[in-house]
Amino acid sequence: MTEVADIVIDEDETHPNVLVTVRETYSSARGVAVVEDRGFRYLGENGPAARRDPPSVPDRAAWSRTYPSDAAMMFRLSAVRYNTHRVHYDRDYTTKVEGLPGLVVPLSLVSALMLEQCRANAPGRKMESFVYRSVKRVFDLGPFSVMGALDGGKATLWATDYEGDLAVLAEVGFSD
Repeated sequence: MTEVADIVIDEDETHPNVLVTVRETYSSARGVAVVEDRGFRYLGENGPAARRDPPSVPDRAAWSRTYPSDAAMMFRLSAVRYNTHRVHYDRDYTTKVEGLPGLVVPLSLVSALMLEQCRANAPGRKMESFVYRSVKRVFDLGPFSVMGALDGGKATLWATDYEGDLAVLAEVGFSD
């Protein structure tokens, strides 16, 4: 089930924006399995997008895996998630209409691969929270990598695009 969980309107006249929280709840016959909240910030038409320096990541990854940008996998994921945005599967539309250099790898795919690598590299640890932030879009112009490192009760995860630039930064919290 997908629902709008919250809408916050910031009426600052110099930088108006709206924060929308979309909640997706996945259930099975046994009950609720996963609840995912995603925050989207919409800036007013005259509000500048704040430029932030990319966040830092650990100096060394404890684990790393590189994935091919697979257009068929991106199409299947879009179909399963009912995501009809053509930037994930229609190259002509993406490059000619949207003006992007290639297909956009869904952030949900990158974040799922980050979680899977964390699970594989922290066996027996129970994940309690997962928070991620997109820093740069990942395009299917080459492989992208997912990396991570454990730090006590949490894991820092990050993904880089085909150029090696930071694309996604995440943190997993573990329960005791």
